[in-house]
Amino acid sequence: MKKLTFLLLLTNTFAFSQETNSNQQIILGTSTKDLFIKNEETYRLNQYKQVFENPSAIKHIQKAYSNKTFGTIISTIGGFGIGFGTGMFIGNLGKGNSKNPYEKITRKSNRESGLIYLGIGLGITATSIPLWIGFNKNIKKAVELENETTTYSNSLNFNVNEDGYGLAFKF
Repeated sequence: MKKLTFLLLLTNTFAFSQETNSNQQIILGTSTKDLFIKNEETYRLNQYKQVFENPSAIKHIQKAYSNKTFGTIISTIGGFGIGFGTGMFIGNLGKGNSKNPYEKITRKSNRESGLIYLGIGLGITATSIPLWIGFNKNIKKAVELENETTTYSNSLNFNVNEDGYGLAFKF
Protein backbone atom coordinates (compact mmCIF):
# COMPACT_ATOMS: atom_id res chain seq x y z
CA MET A 1 0.00 0.00 0.00
CA LYS A 2 2.86 2.37 0.77
CA LYS A 3 4.41 1.68 -2.62
CA LEU A 4 1.11 2.42 -4.39
CA THR A 5 0.66 5.68 -2.48
CA PHE A 6 4.23 6.73 -3.31
CA LEU A 7 3.69 5.82 -6.97
CA LEU A 8 0.45 7.85 -7.15
CA LEU A 9 2.13 10.79 -5.44
CA LEU A 10 5.02 10.59 -7.88
CA THR A 11 2.78 10.52 -10.98
CA ASN A 12 0.64 13.35 -9.70
CA THR A 13 3.57 15.76 -9.33
CA PHE A 14 5.12 14.45 -12.52
CA ALA A 15 2.02 15.47 -14.48
CA PHE A 16 2.01 19.06 -13.17
CA SER A 17 5.70 19.86 -13.51
CA GLN A 18 5.51 21.13 -17.06
CA GLU A 19 7.22 24.31 -18.22
CA THR A 20 6.38 26.31 -21.29
CA ASN A 21 9.10 27.03 -23.81
CA SER A 22 9.16 30.61 -25.08
CA ASN A 23 8.96 30.94 -28.83
CA GLN A 24 12.02 32.49 -30.46
CA GLN A 25 10.21 33.52 -33.64
CA ILE A 26 9.61 37.16 -34.52
CA ILE A 27 6.04 38.24 -35.22
CA LEU A 28 5.01 41.47 -36.93
CA GLY A 29 2.87 43.68 -34.75
CA THR A 30 -0.05 45.86 -35.76
CA SER A 31 1.30 49.34 -35.01
CA THR A 32 4.60 51.21 -34.92
CA LYS A 33 4.77 50.91 -31.12
CA ASP A 34 4.79 47.13 -31.33
CA LEU A 35 6.25 46.50 -34.80
CA PHE A 36 8.21 43.41 -33.74
CA ILE A 37 7.15 40.89 -31.11
CA LYS A 38 9.77 38.44 -29.85
CA ASN A 39 9.47 36.39 -26.66
CA GLU A 40 6.25 38.27 -25.87
CA GLU A 41 8.17 41.58 -25.79
CA THR A 42 7.37 44.39 -28.19
CA TYR A 43 10.01 46.37 -30.05
CA ARG A 44 9.91 49.48 -32.23
CA LEU A 45 11.66 49.83 -35.57
CA ASN A 46 14.60 51.73 -34.07
CA GLN A 47 15.22 48.81 -31.67
CA TYR A 48 15.91 46.35 -34.50
CA LYS A 49 19.44 45.62 -33.24
CA GLN A 50 17.94 43.98 -30.14
CA VAL A 51 15.70 41.74 -32.25
CA PHE A 52 17.66 40.73 -35.35
CA GLU A 53 20.94 38.80 -35.52
CA ASN A 54 21.06 37.70 -39.19
CA PRO A 55 23.21 40.16 -41.22
CA SER A 56 21.03 39.94 -44.34
CA ALA A 57 17.91 40.56 -42.25
CA ILE A 58 19.58 43.61 -40.72
CA LYS A 59 20.34 44.94 -44.23
CA HIS A 60 16.66 44.61 -45.13
CA ILE A 61 15.66 46.40 -41.93
CA GLN A 62 18.06 49.25 -42.71
CA LYS A 63 16.59 49.55 -46.23
CA ALA A 64 13.11 49.61 -44.71
CA TYR A 65 14.21 52.28 -42.22
CA SER A 66 15.53 54.54 -45.01
CA ASN A 67 12.38 53.92 -47.09
CA LYS A 68 10.27 54.96 -44.12
CA THR A 69 12.33 58.11 -43.54
CA PHE A 70 12.19 59.28 -47.15
CA GLY A 71 8.54 58.24 -47.48
CA THR A 72 7.63 60.32 -44.44
CA ILE A 73 9.49 63.37 -45.74
CA ILE A 74 7.93 63.16 -49.21
CA SER A 75 4.44 62.48 -47.80
CA THR A 76 4.73 65.50 -45.51
CA ILE A 77 5.77 67.81 -48.35
CA GLY A 78 2.96 66.46 -50.54
CA GLY A 79 0.45 66.85 -47.72
CA PHE A 80 1.49 70.46 -47.26
CA GLY A 81 0.95 71.08 -50.99
CA ILE A 82 -2.49 69.46 -50.84
CA GLY A 83 -3.51 71.48 -47.80
CA PHE A 84 -2.10 74.77 -49.06
CA GLY A 85 -3.66 74.33 -52.53
CA THR A 86 -7.05 73.37 -51.10
CA GLY A 87 -7.02 76.33 -48.72
CA MET A 88 -6.03 78.69 -51.51
CA PHE A 89 -8.76 77.34 -53.79
CA ILE A 90 -11.52 77.43 -51.17
CA GLY A 91 -10.42 80.84 -49.83
CA ASN A 92 -10.91 82.42 -53.24
CA LEU A 93 -14.25 80.87 -54.17
CA GLY A 94 -16.39 83.76 -52.93
CA LYS A 95 -17.50 86.39 -55.41
CA GLY A 96 -17.09 89.28 -53.04
CA ASN A 97 -19.10 92.50 -52.97
CA SER A 98 -16.49 94.55 -54.70
CA LYS A 99 -17.09 95.92 -58.18
CA ASN A 100 -13.37 96.14 -58.75
CA PRO A 101 -12.51 94.00 -61.84
CA TYR A 102 -8.94 93.60 -60.65
CA GLU A 103 -10.17 91.70 -57.54
CA LYS A 104 -12.13 89.25 -59.71
CA ILE A 105 -9.05 88.57 -61.84
CA THR A 106 -6.93 88.06 -58.72
CA ARG A 107 -9.44 85.65 -57.21
CA LYS A 108 -9.58 83.64 -60.41
CA SER A 109 -5.79 83.41 -60.69
CA ASN A 110 -5.54 82.45 -56.99
CA ARG A 111 -8.09 79.66 -57.54
CA GLU A 112 -6.08 78.38 -60.47
CA SER A 113 -2.86 78.60 -58.43
CA GLY A 114 -4.58 76.67 -55.65
CA LEU A 115 -5.47 73.90 -58.08
CA ILE A 116 -1.88 73.83 -59.31
CA TYR A 117 -0.56 73.50 -55.74
CA LEU A 118 -3.15 70.83 -55.07
CA GLY A 119 -2.09 68.84 -58.15
CA ILE A 120 1.60 69.16 -57.32
CA GLY A 121 0.90 68.01 -53.75
CA LEU A 122 -1.05 64.99 -55.00
CA GLY A 123 1.77 64.12 -57.39
CA ILE A 124 4.43 64.36 -54.70
CA THR A 125 2.34 62.28 -52.32
CA ALA A 126 1.81 59.66 -55.03
CA THR A 127 5.58 59.34 -55.47
CA SER A 128 5.91 58.25 -51.84
CA ILE A 129 3.70 55.18 -52.40
CA PRO A 130 6.53 53.00 -53.82
CA LEU A 131 8.67 53.90 -50.80
CA TRP A 132 5.97 52.70 -48.39
CA ILE A 133 5.48 49.51 -50.42
CA GLY A 134 9.26 48.93 -50.26
CA PHE A 135 9.16 49.53 -46.51
CA ASN A 136 6.53 46.82 -46.02
CA LYS A 137 8.30 44.34 -48.31
CA ASN A 138 11.68 44.84 -46.61
CA ILE A 139 10.19 44.44 -43.13
CA LYS A 140 8.43 41.20 -44.11
CA LYS A 141 11.55 39.87 -45.84
CA ALA A 142 13.72 40.65 -42.80
CA VAL A 143 11.34 38.86 -40.43
CA GLU A 144 11.18 35.91 -42.82
CA LEU A 145 14.99 35.69 -43.05
CA GLU A 146 15.42 35.96 -39.28
CA ASN A 147 12.80 33.30 -38.58
CA GLU A 148 14.46 30.92 -41.06
CA THR A 149 17.81 31.20 -39.30
CA THR A 150 16.39 30.56 -35.85
CA THR A 151 17.82 27.26 -34.70
CA TYR A 152 15.74 24.85 -32.76
CA SER A 153 17.21 22.21 -30.54
CA ASN A 154 15.52 19.32 -28.85
CA SER A 155 16.49 18.55 -25.30
CA LEU A 156 15.27 16.33 -22.52
CA ASN A 157 15.99 17.63 -19.01
CA PHE A 158 15.04 16.71 -15.50
CA ASN A 159 13.33 19.76 -13.94
CA VAL A 160 12.42 20.66 -10.41
CA ASN A 161 10.24 23.76 -10.04
CA GLU A 162 7.46 25.14 -7.84
CA ASP A 163 4.93 22.80 -9.45
CA GLY A 164 6.92 19.64 -8.82
CA TYR A 165 9.55 17.65 -10.64
CA GLY A 166 9.72 15.77 -13.90
CA LEU A 167 11.17 15.46 -17.34
CA ALA A 168 11.03 18.48 -19.65
CA PHE A 169 11.23 17.91 -23.37
CA LYS A 170 11.91 21.15 -25.21
CA PHE A 171 11.41 21.29 -28.94
